[in-house]
Formats: sequence, structure tokens, C-alpha cells
Amino acid sequence: MNGQDLFTTLKKTDSFLQWSKIHPAGYLSHFFCQINTEFLPLNKWEVGFYEPSTGKITVFIVLDNGDAEIKPADDVFQKEKAAIEKLEIEKVTITLEQGKEAWKEHVQEFFPKETTGDGFVVLQTLDKKQVWNFTFITKTIKFVNMKIDASSAEIVSHEEISLVQK
Repeated sequence: MNGQDLFTTLKKTDSFLQWSKIHPAGYLSHFFCQINTEFLPLNKWEVGFYEPSTGKITVFIVLDNGDAEIKPADDVFQKEKAAIEKLEIEKVTITLEQGKEAWKEHVQEFFPKETTGDGFVVLQTLDKKQVWNFTFITKTIKFVNMKIDASSAEIVSHEEISLVQK
């Protein structure tokens, strides 16, 4: 997935052009895609735009016919209330493929006992850094997450979250 190309294609669609006239303050917040264990997409990439006046995100999916599907604006999913940062796509120099390689290089170091299943990847800005945010569910019912700097491929953070209360 080339985010810049997808963003450029989206900006030319009738659906996006109409939406952006009504929401001129809206800005690019993220790219999202469900992926399998081989990092292959399970569906089309979703492109999110944050509208500061409403605090909601509108998601677009570029269709094969050259237009885009618009999902209804929805509340922001986040742990704590924080400003949704603009994704500066031009600062992303590490490709999804390079992010995937960084994950593979470090997964055994950070999660040595885990076998991953399907998951998702988000390209977003966190703490003023563009990051590839990979999350997978494991065979032991945990989420494993690794955030990789999208301009240097350095690991920003990693965590393991158990989904079963003991």
C-alpha cells in the first residue's frame, strides 16, 4: 500500500470532493486495514479524516469504480481524550513492507512465546511521529502491538495485552 497514491486517488473522487466542501477543516488522520498473519489485506484500506468541530472521524474506502464509499462519521476510538493528530503523509518514508520487516525482525525479541493470528495495521501520527501501528491477536488470547516510526523504522513502543482476566 502506497499511502500517498491512495490519498491522491481519494482526493479526486466525487464523494471526497463533496465531503471536503462541507467539512473544510477536516484533515487526514489515518489509514487502516485488517491483515492476516502474512500481512496481506483482508479488505480494502480505509482512510480516516478527523473533523475537529464535531470530534468525529469520517472513513473513506476507495472503490474499484473510481469513486469512494463514505462511512458515517463516528466517534474517535482512543484510550484517553487527546487531540487527534494530522497524518502528514509526506513525512512517511518507510513503506508498509519495510514496517512489516521491522515487525518480523523484533517480534521474537518482544513476544517470544506468542504465535500471532490476524490483526490490523494503522498508519497514524502519535506524539508528533508518523507510525506504522501493528496489532495482532495471539493464540493465547492476547493482543501484541508494535509501533514503528514511519520515517526511520525504529521501534517506538511495544506491548502485550491479555484479553482474559485472571
